[in-house]
Order: sequence, then structure tokens, then C-alpha cells
Amino acid sequence: MVSDWRAEYGRGFNHDVKLRYIGGDPWSNPEGYLERSPLTHVKNAATPTLLLHREADNVDTIEQSMNFFNFSVLWETGTPARFTRFPREGHAIREPRHPRVRYGEEIAWMQKYVLGLGIDWYTKSAKLVMPAPKPREPRTGRLRRSL
Repeated sequence: MVSDWRAEYGRGFNHDVKLRYIGGDPWSNPEGYLERSPLTHVKNAATPTLLLHREADNVDTIEQSMNFFNFSVLWETGTPARFTRFPREGHAIREPRHPRVRYGEEIAWMQKYVLGLGIDWYTKSAKLVMPAPKPREPRTGRLRRSL
């Protein structure tokens, strides 16, 4: 994700951002960049938020997601939020096991917060979790390898 367009300027696809999405650059249109940045409006966030990011992404850096997750009021308001990072991955996922982890995270999130099934989970891929996971009974059968 891009949480602060000013900090993202110059890193990647800023030509389209300048021309079509925001207009101008951060120096000629600072209000536009601030208004379009999700970090500006995070104080109004009340929706459970799932952030999945690749550690080696050079287009949209991991700091963008981390800033939204760590420095937002999500922590203060108790809004459910989960941040999962994928080591060694760039802008696209290439390692075969990572899509399985991503799909599992997305499906579990939808089951809990869209369908209201009350499913709680915790994977070793998650470095930061909020709220803290509850202790679970030991699983039987095959255990999933960590990333």
C-alpha cells in the first residue's frame, strides 16, 4: 500500500500519480498529496484492516504499510489490524509457498470479518499481530512450515 504519497513520490509510478491521480508534484500541490494519503485519514479508520507486504518491494516500500499499521490509531482504538510480511519478495510474489500463505490470510480474514464466522488464527508468517493471539490447544496432524 501507499500510505503517504509525499514519501512515495519519486520511487515508482509517479508519472501517472502526477498527471491523473493527484496532479502536480508534492511541492506545487502539497494539499493534494496530503488529502490523498491514507495516513492523513487513519484517525477515522474503524474497519478491520489486513496489510500484506513484501519486504524487498522497491516500488512501494514496506515502510508505507508499516507506518500505517504502527503509527496509526488502529492500535489506540482497538480496531482489529494484522500485518504480514513476506521476506525476500519484491513487488511480485515469486516463492511458491508465499501465495498459499497470502491466500490463507485473506480467506481467514474474510471468514472472520466479512462472514462473521468467529474464526481466530495465527501463522508464523505474521511478525506483528494486533490484538495478541489467544493461546490455542495443540494441533494434531501435519504442522505448516514457517516462511
